[in-house]
Amino acid sequence: MIPAFLACLVFLSSTARADDLPLSEPWLQSALPAGTLAYFRVPHPTGLLSLPKGNALDAALRDPRHLNQLKLIERGFIDTVFGGEGFDIPFVRGLLQHTRSPVEVAVLGAPRPLGLVALTTDLKDEAGLASWLESFGEAGTPLALGATLDANGRAPLLGLPVSSWVAFDAKTGRVLVVAGQVVNEQIMAGIDGRLTADNERLPAMAGRLDDSGFGVLLWINAEDALPMAQMMLPAEQYAAMAEAGLDDTRAVAVGMGVADGRARLGIVADLGAREDSPVPVFSNDLGATTVGVPGGVIFASIPGPEQLDTIVEYFESQSATGPDEDWASTKAEMREAVGFDTDLLLGALGPDLVVIFDDVGDYLAMRIRDRKKFDALIKAMDDFDGVSIDRVRRGRATLYHIISEDSMEVEEEMGEDSVLPLSVVHIMQRMRDHYYFTIEGDYAYFSDIPQPLIDRAAERRKLSLGQWLEQTQRVSLDSAAFAMTGSSAKLPRRLYYGYLGIMQMMADIGGVEFDALSLPTARELGLPGESPLAVTVSVGEPYVAFEITTESSLVDTLLGGGAAQNAAMIGIVAAIAIPAYQDYTIRSQISEGLALAAMPKTFVAETYLTTGAFPTAAQALQAPRQTGRYVDEIVVFGDTGLIRVRYGSEEANEAIRGDFLYLRPIIDDVGGLVTWECSSWLEDKYLPSACQGIEPPDIAGEANTGLRPIPEHVAQH
Repeated sequence: MIPAFLACLVFLSSTARADDLPLSEPWLQSALPAGTLAYFRVPHPTGLLSLPKGNALDAALRDPRHLNQLKLIERGFIDTVFGGEGFDIPFVRGLLQHTRSPVEVAVLGAPRPLGLVALTTDLKDEAGLASWLESFGEAGTPLALGATLDANGRAPLLGLPVSSWVAFDAKTGRVLVVAGQVVNEQIMAGIDGRLTADNERLPAMAGRLDDSGFGVLLWINAEDALPMAQMMLPAEQYAAMAEAGLDDTRAVAVGMGVADGRARLGIVADLGAREDSPVPVFSNDLGATTVGVPGGVIFASIPGPEQLDTIVEYFESQSATGPDEDWASTKAEMREAVGFDTDLLLGALGPDLVVIFDDVGDYLAMRIRDRKKFDALIKAMDDFDGVSIDRVRRGRATLYHIISEDSMEVEEEMGEDSVLPLSVVHIMQRMRDHYYFTIEGDYAYFSDIPQPLIDRAAERRKLSLGQWLEQTQRVSLDSAAFAMTGSSAKLPRRLYYGYLGIMQMMADIGGVEFDALSLPTARELGLPGESPLAVTVSVGEPYVAFEITTESSLVDTLLGGGAAQNAAMIGIVAAIAIPAYQDYTIRSQISEGLALAAMPKTFVAETYLTTGAFPTAAQALQAPRQTGRYVDEIVVFGDTGLIRVRYGSEEANEAIRGDFLYLRPIIDDVGGLVTWECSSWLEDKYLPSACQGIEPPDIAGEANTGLRPIPEHVAQH
């Protein structure tokens, strides 16, 4: 009966009742004792899908029109699918009509193992309870009260394969089923004494994955359950579990729900104190800053020299053949090859390593672990043959330019199978690696070009990365070993509209009319344009965890199983990485237009310096008109010198295809020199910082000879 009961709730997760809100919170979890062996919570369909949880979709979930549609769909399922043309399953109707909370299942340990099933119903008396239990007989297991409820609402429960009793509170509607090898009146009388509410691990771990109480949660007390499993499992199976490290695990939780206002899917293991463990324990204090709100962040915590030595020694001790070479000699070889070893590198930098995508560009931030060692690292690099480091000043930025000569040998490239001419190899040898870094506070910021670092130094609007992660993304990197986080454009809207599509499908199955036109649009609901996404791997003390965090949504749950769940997880990761890469490629396409505009800019400036006026319409036709891979047109407007760059090539990204970049000449009041103002209707995140926040000029009525029509989506501006 119980498996069918739980499966039914999950299967019907697309149906809910308008009058189910608000639901009762789960109550068994908070009462469980420290000796609890396992806990499993199956969410109520309404709580999983439609209960407001303090996020962007609350307005949609609370809308009366939405609730009315849900009620119609549920009625269709009850009347058509589970009671008419489809499957006549009375117990399903009973579950949908009377369950008002998540279903909780727990296993208590010593002194006598017991299984508990707890839920809240809308049942008001013993007759209602008896009728409800009888409906489960349609699932193949007839249930019935073995006696009249006593003064405490308890009675034997007949029909289960093990000894069982039921406790019912008519005032609250709570139902508790207790099952075990032997369950009698004395055990039921003492059940309250066993529910001591002194289990500290369960709520602490559950809170990381679902603090709403309405999500899916599985928690196992491995510390107490594994010794019992050792007595019941074959020796080889238990040995395999021990080899996997489960014998050192205190507890494990797997869940999908809402924590801190964000949807959370993850697994958390409580490993306790790990002083002798080869796995490093990370304790981060992120102090890096960004310019404006970052579009994405990739974080890694790198171990220190001592931690790395411990890891290497552990894996060498676990190797069947032993280490291939001594770790000390490996570090010596590294010192000879690059001028420094891992001790100096990891002693100087870490543990924070952050790739930042923000308003000034994409760059790397690394915490300076030890300033003296960092200076020693820079000196070692500068002293190494083939590497030079220059200190330069540009605006407010003090930059260090690292130049590394290419170490390619001609003989290596001219082997027997080489198809490269010697001249090509010599040309390739001229290539050098260039890196730039600047120091701000406790961090060194690196880039392969200097411009992002120059703009970063010039900007005053710095944002604490740690505060942004905690307050906006709701992600803590205190013990993170790795994390990716960013925002996905239009995700709340897509989730909402995807959910409406599923409602339409369920209405069709239930044989009811779905009034899609009555439901509000994303704009009417004021759904935000972006939604945070994050993937985090944490290695702290006592917890090791893998978690995926996103905007709490309806569709996340509907994609909660099988291949769909894997696709959703991959999609979350891709939704962070792909947009960041796409933004980068679009910015690179924009830069082509700026480069191709150099010659027309020179033409306009020289004309003004020579004649004291900008080119006439006739002269503008003689301006250089280069095109490129993404730019299909560059024109100069007569009399104003305005330059318009069109990204009309088929290879241009759809986000910019057909749009323009404008370069307007401005005469300096003092020296009479020509400077340039850059602007565009494109989103600021695609534009260089100098072009952001500037409204394009009005070109109506100006000379426009030979130009293509302005696209409608640009003309509407």
